[in-house]
Amino acid sequence: MNNNLQTFVTEFLAGTWQNPFSKTERVFFQVAAFTIKIVGEEIYLARIRTLERGKGYGSLALDWLVDLADKHGITLIGWIEPFGPWKRLSVAQLQRWYERHSFEVRGREIWRKPINELAHGRELEPVEIDWDGIPF
Repeated sequence: MNNNLQTFVTEFLAGTWQNPFSKTERVFFQVAAFTIKIVGEEIYLARIRTLERGKGYGSLALDWLVDLADKHGITLIGWIEPFGPWKRLSVAQLQRWYERHSFEVRGREIWRKPINELAHGRELEPVEIDWDGIPF
């Protein structure tokens, strides 16, 4: 496991706690829950669910996960699968929801590459611009 992935996992575990009723689920602020898996150097978002639908808790939790992934240069991947006894959100609704959270969507496949280039361990070089050489 690379250092960025290791620190991502450490912070993910510190920001969530184990669901006492599920070995695979981590709870976020008592309002949402994640199931993630490490796949190579990426994080597979197997499931995200809220404890109360329609209050924005899923978006809050996903934004936190996306920010954490950006911070550590981690790509998030997943598969859209409505779940639960009522399957309240359709595939189309979930596709739009993930797109609103800057995921790429192709059918049911989702992925999101980190935005912050500094998170990849690369320093950005300052660029000097020759303003006199630019024809306006």
